[in-house]
Order: sequence, then structure tokens, then C-alpha cells
Amino acid sequence: MESTQSQAHFDIYIDYVKGDGDPSRVFHAMGELIDTFAQLDQALAGVILDAPQTELVLEDVTAASLKSRLRNVIGGIPDDALKDGEWKKILGHFLVQAKYIVCDWLKENPQITDLDQVQTLQERIQLAAEQIQARHLPIYRPIDNKNLLGVIAEIDRSISLLDQRDTVRYESPYGNIELPHIQHVHEDLIRQLLTKEIIISDDERIVKVKKPDFLGRSQWVLKYAGHSIYASIDHAEWLSAYQSGEIEVKPGDSLRVLMHEEVFYGHNMEVVHVTHSVRRVLEVIGPSLTYQPRIKF
Repeated sequence: MESTQSQAHFDIYIDYVKGDGDPSRVFHAMGELIDTFAQLDQALAGVILDAPQTELVLEDVTAASLKSRLRNVIGGIPDDALKDGEWKKILGHFLVQAKYIVCDWLKENPQITDLDQVQTLQERIQLAAEQIQARHLPIYRPIDNKNLLGVIAEIDRSISLLDQRDTVRYESPYGNIELPHIQHVHEDLIRQLLTKEIIISDDERIVKVKKPDFLGRSQWVLKYAGHSIYASIDHAEWLSAYQSGEIEVKPGDSLRVLMHEEVFYGHNMEVVHVTHSVRRVLEVIGPSLTYQPRIKF
């Protein structure tokens, strides 16, 4: 038996640096975030529904800063499982509230290193479900850790497509949360819970330098294939020569490098995490395509 669908609105807002950087990054990140929030809805609805049917519908786009207004559509609940005709509307609002809870928890937990932190999030989502009296429905269970952390890793990856100066906000009737440009899920936790397979590769690449590390204690921000990546420089002799001033590298210069990449795939073969490290720097390429001579170490 078909039921009328219900809806609840929320906004994904990207305030981007105008006139600077790759313009496609904003649209690419927005598309990835919409897809990821749709995955999050499926995971959240699974707390209450068996084989949930959720959908995001785009209702409006504001271009001054890119802002997408979306609504949750709930389906797949048989009428005889509902106490009244308002349940789909209530569940739609639950999804908007639960996404706010996830975003707020991400802001409070910049690093997720153990499952106790995830348990706190599960309890907050459970409390929100109890407040809508989800126990009246036939299915009620905790959110799956693997699905939840996998979606969080996807949120981080989507935001990483943006410039560090760009900001992302989740806006809803429950409040507005700015999402940080950080990797929340600790690598060890990914290995424990999320990863089914890791593919490792080493290849020669030309990457553009966006932000060098002058002190050698943090990762460099590089640009490859239109996207920003974070990579440590493991070539100690080259790094020492750079930091001593023997080699000059400026933002906008490019490096020819031997790149080590590890791609972590989840149980649905989705990419949950990627790490990069530069094994060797072969040469520095200036913006005018003039090459600095290779220095042998």
C-alpha cells in the first residue's frame, strides 16, 4: 500500500574564496557532499526502519556562495505499521536532526581514535530516536559502526576537495554547524573497522606545491589531478637541502616526485581513506617551466 511521502529541509552551504583556485572544486565538493549525506540518511534511517527507502531532493541552489536546499523524502513504511499519518513527516525531521547531531559531534571530536567516542554519538542518535517514540515502530536498533565511520570518512574526503580557506556548513532548524577541514577518523581505526582491502602504488608524478612545510614537522599541501592532497616528504636529504636554503621551492612551483599512495577500500569497495608520501623528489619545476638541475644525493 502506498503512503504519502513527507519531507524536511536542510541546507549544505559552501562559502568559497572567489576568484582564486580551481573553480570546479566547489561544485565537485557540493556533489560529493550531497551524495554522502544521502548515504548518511540510509545509515540513520536503519536505526528505525528495515531496508529503509530515503531520498534527497534538490529544491534550490543559491549561487552567491554555493548553497543547496534539500529535503528528505521517506518511503517504504507500510501504513499498517504507522500509528497515524504523521509518521513519515516525523521521521523526515528525525533525519534532519540526526544529521545535525553527527555534524555537531564531528566538530566536538576532531580526532576519532577509539570506539568509546563513537558510542557517545550512537547514544545521542538513540536519544533523538526515542524522543520521536521510535519504539512504536517494529524495528529499532543501534546505528552500525562501520557504516557510520565510513560515511564520516566520506564527509572528510568531500571537504578535502575544497581550498582550506573555503568553509562548509550544515544548516537546519536544529542549528548551523561549520564542518572543519580535518581527517576525523584515525588511521588505526580505519584499519580495524572499515578496511576490506588496501591497494598500494608507487609512481612518478608532477604535483603543484600549494603549501610547503618550512619546518619539516607537518605535511605538505600539494595539488594533483585538480585536487589537494596532503603528503609527507620522506626524502630526508632533499628535505634537509630545502630547509637549509640550498633548494628553493615556492607556492606555485611543481615537483617531479616518486609518490607512494595507499588507498583504503571499505566493504562495499568505496574509498574510505587515502594516504600519500613522497619517497623521492626528482626535481623542482618553476611556473615558467624552467627546470632546476637535479641534485644527486
